[in-house]
Amino acid sequence: MKSHEQTFWRLFGSYEDLTRHQTAAIGEWNTAVLRSIEGKKAAILKELTRLGLLLGLDRGHPALNERLTALIAAERRNAALASENLAKARLETHLLNAATKRLRAVENVYAGSARREHLAGAFYANG
Repeated sequence: MKSHEQTFWRLFGSYEDLTRHQTAAIGEWNTAVLRSIEGKKAAILKELTRLGLLLGLDRGHPALNERLTALIAAERRNAALASENLAKARLETHLLNAATKRLRAVENVYAGSARREHLAGAFYANG
């Protein structure tokens, strides 16, 4: 049984580490790292669940409860940070789209003006 318990706590520590790495990756907008972390966390969580059931661990276990409470808080902060980043990205996309529309409108005006100047120059050169 001791080996299962050691494995559980080692995996729990790995999950906590991945959550910390996830915080950094969210801040850096590193989607490749985020995808990798999510895959690893899913595999670890599956094994943690299996071992926790095997060992009879639940929130009544003081050490587990304390660490799980901190982990849940970190996961919530990560979710909020990711949500905030998505909102910023949506706003940036909206602003870029608006700027692109303005740029196209200005280009159309000046492109027409440049054509008129070219024609006027050709007219005066021949006249």
